[in-house]
Amino acid sequence: MTFEIGAIKVRLSPSSVVALGGTVVLIAFALDLFGPVERFVPVFVAVVSTIFVAVGILRFRPSPNWNWWMIFGALWLFIAGGTLSSLLGTLGNLTPSRSLVPDLIIIPGYIILAAGLMRLSGGKRYDRGKTVDAILDGLMAGLSVLAVAWVFLIEPLGASRGISISIRLALVAYPPMSSILLILVLRIAFTSDVRRSVAYWLLLGAFSMMFLGDSLYMFVDADLLHLPLSILGLPYGGAYVLASCCALSPSMRRLSISDSHRGKGYQRIQFSLITLSLATPAFLIFGQQSVSFSDRVVVFVVDIGLVGAATTRVLRAMSVARRSEDQLAHVAAYDALTGLPNRRLLSEELARILEDSASKSSFVALIFVDLDQFKLINDSFGHTFGDLLLIGVAQRLRLRVRQSDLVARLGGDEFLIVLKDVPDAAVATAVAADLRDFLREPFLVNGLKFFVTGSFGIALTSPNDSLDTEALLRSADTAMFQAKMAGRDTFRVFDSSMQTEVTRRLELKYDLRRAIELDQLFLVYQPIIATRTGRVEGVEALIRWNHPRHGLISPTDFIPIAEESGMILEIGAWVLDIALDRFTSLNREMSLDDDFYVSVNLSVGQLIDSNLAIRVHDALVRHKVEGRSLCIELTESMVMENLDNSFAILLALKELGVRLAIDDFGSGYSSLAYLTKFPVDKLKIDKSFIDSMVSLDSPDARLIGSIVAMAKSLGMSTIAEGVETLIQAQRIFQLGCDSIQGFYLSRPVEAADLHLTIGDLERASNLFFAFDV
Repeated sequence: MTFEIGAIKVRLSPSSVVALGGTVVLIAFALDLFGPVERFVPVFVAVVSTIFVAVGILRFRPSPNWNWWMIFGALWLFIAGGTLSSLLGTLGNLTPSRSLVPDLIIIPGYIILAAGLMRLSGGKRYDRGKTVDAILDGLMAGLSVLAVAWVFLIEPLGASRGISISIRLALVAYPPMSSILLILVLRIAFTSDVRRSVAYWLLLGAFSMMFLGDSLYMFVDADLLHLPLSILGLPYGGAYVLASCCALSPSMRRLSISDSHRGKGYQRIQFSLITLSLATPAFLIFGQQSVSFSDRVVVFVVDIGLVGAATTRVLRAMSVARRSEDQLAHVAAYDALTGLPNRRLLSEELARILEDSASKSSFVALIFVDLDQFKLINDSFGHTFGDLLLIGVAQRLRLRVRQSDLVARLGGDEFLIVLKDVPDAAVATAVAADLRDFLREPFLVNGLKFFVTGSFGIALTSPNDSLDTEALLRSADTAMFQAKMAGRDTFRVFDSSMQTEVTRRLELKYDLRRAIELDQLFLVYQPIIATRTGRVEGVEALIRWNHPRHGLISPTDFIPIAEESGMILEIGAWVLDIALDRFTSLNREMSLDDDFYVSVNLSVGQLIDSNLAIRVHDALVRHKVEGRSLCIELTESMVMENLDNSFAILLALKELGVRLAIDDFGSGYSSLAYLTKFPVDKLKIDKSFIDSMVSLDSPDARLIGSIVAMAKSLGMSTIAEGVETLIQAQRIFQLGCDSIQGFYLSRPVEAADLHLTIGDLERASNLFFAFDV
C-alpha cells in the first residue's frame, strides 16, 4: 500500500498496515475512547486479526500449512471462550456458581495451539524426536510455573476464601499453559538455521503478550488485582495483532522450513530450564516456613512429573550424544560417498593384517586402482554424475573380491584392495585382471551408458618382508603409475627398478614448476611447405625443456607430468604467448604473406578448459595478430574422448578465425563419421603411415591417398608430417598431399634462426619439388 505525503511516497506492507491500525485501535481502547462499545473492542480486534491470519496462510501458502490452520482454530476458541466469559461474568467470580464452560473451551485451544507450534518448530520434515523434546521442555516449564502459582497464590487464596478445587484448577491453568507456548516459541526462535526474520520476532512477541495477559488474568480472576477492562484487554489485543502481522509477513514461510540444528542459545535455555525445574520443588518446600498438606501433595505430584520429564530429557540427550559419537566414529573411519573404509581405517587394518600374516606362509597383496581420465568425466558431466559413477565402481570392486578382503577408497578416484592369504603373485595378478575386465563392462548412470577403465598397481609382501604399511602403499602406487605410463587399462607388479623411474618423475615434476620462471623452457619452430608452390606456408611451434642437470628433455616426457600436476594450462598459455610474439617479430622481419600461420599444439587439459577461447582471444588481441594467423593442433583421440565439450570449444575458436588441425590423423579412431561434424581445416597424416609407405601401391600409400581425397571432398587440406627422405617427399607429392613437414626439409630451429631458415627453404624450393609426376 502506497501513501503520498507531500512529494514523498511511503510504501507500507500489509503487515505494517495491520500493525499500525491495530496499535491505533489498542491505544484508543486503553484511553477509553470508544464509549459504550468499549467492551466489544477486544473481540473486534481478535476477530479481525484472526481473519488476517487466514489471509496470510492463503496468500503465502506455507508448507506444511495445517499447523498454521491449527493456530487459526485455537485463536477462534480463545475468542469464543473469552466472549462467553464476558457474557457469563466469570471474571473475578470465585463462588460455586461460577461457570466453567469458558475454561472448557479455552483450555482445548491451548492444547491445539501447542500442537501447531510444536509442528512449526519441528521444521519441514516431521521429526518425532524433536516433537517429544518439545513436549518435555514445555511440560517442565509448565509444571514449574504451576507449582509456584499453586503454593504462593492459589492455595493461600483458596484456604482464606474457601474456593472449590475446580475453580482453583481453572485459575492456575492459564500461566502454565502460556509458559508452555512461550517455550515452544523459543524453540522456533533459537533453533532455526536461517537468519532471524520479522516473523520470528512477531511470533515471539505475540506469545510473550499472551503469557503476560494470562498472568494478569489469573490475578484479576482470583480477585487479587483490580484492573479496568481497558488495561486487562491490552496484552490479549496485542497478542492477536502481532499474530496477524506474523501471518501477513512473507517470512512466515520460513517458520515452516526451519529444519534446524539447535543453536547454542537454545541449548543454554534447555540446561537452565532443567536446572530450574528440578530446583523448584526444593525451593517451594524449604523456602516456606509453613507448608500445608495440600501444598505438599501438589508439590509431590509436580516433583514426580518434573523428575520424570527431566530424567527422560537427559536420557534422550545422552542417547543423541551416543548416536552422534557413533556417527562421528563412522565418519572418521569410512568414506561418506561410497561407504568403504577410508585411508585412516585402511592404515589401521593393513597394519593388523601384516602383523597377522607374519605367522603364515602366505602373501599379502595390495592392488592400487586409479580410474583412467576420471577428471574428464567430472569436467564434462559434473561432479554429481562423477559421484554416482564412483559409487558404482566401489560396488563392483566389493562384489568381485572375497568377503575377507578389504576394499577402501583413498580419495578422489583412487581405490585400494587388500588381499589376505595370497599364495603367490600369480593369484594377485589374476584378481587384478578380473577386476580390470569387470570395470570394462558399461555403467548405467542417469540413463547414460558409460565405459570406465582403470590402471592397477600390485605390490606383494611375504611374512619375511619388513615393509611397513606406508612403504607397501607407496609400492602399489608406484606400480599403478607404471600402468598409467604403459597406456592405462592394464596392471603392473611392483619391482625395485620402478622406484628409480618414479623418483626421476617426481624430481621433474618439482623442477617443472619453476621451469618457466627460470627460462628453462623455449620454443623451436619447424617449417611447413606447400607442395604445389614450394613456399613456406607456416611454422609449428614445438616446446623444449633445457634441464640444468638432465639436458634437453623431450615433450613426451614432461607434458604428461604437466597434465597430471595441473601445470599444463600455465605452460599452454606460455607457449601461445611466445609463439604469437615470435610471429609478430617474424612478420616485421620478413613481411609474411597473409596466409602464413604459426601452429601450436593443444593438450587434453587445455581442451577441457571452458575458458580456452577467451584465453586465445586475449592472446591474439595482446599481440595484435589476426585469428587466421594461428593454427591450433589437437589429436583425434582428444576430440573423440569428449565430443560434446570439444565441439563447443572448437566452434568458439572458429568464431575467432583460428584454423584447426587434427594432428596424428589416422592413428586414433577408425570411424571418420564424426569428422564432418567438426570445423576442422587441416588433417596432419600420422608419421607412422609415412614411415611404412614402401611404394605407391602399398596399403599405407593407398590409405594416404584415401585420406587426401576425403579431405578435399570435405574442403580440408592435408599435411604429411615426419617426412625424412626424398623418396617419401616424392610419394607424398604424387599422392596429392597439400603440405609437407619433416626432417627432409628442415629440423626444428630456434627463433633467432627462423627467418634465415625460411629464406633458405624458399630459395631452394625448386630443388625440393623438382619431382617427376
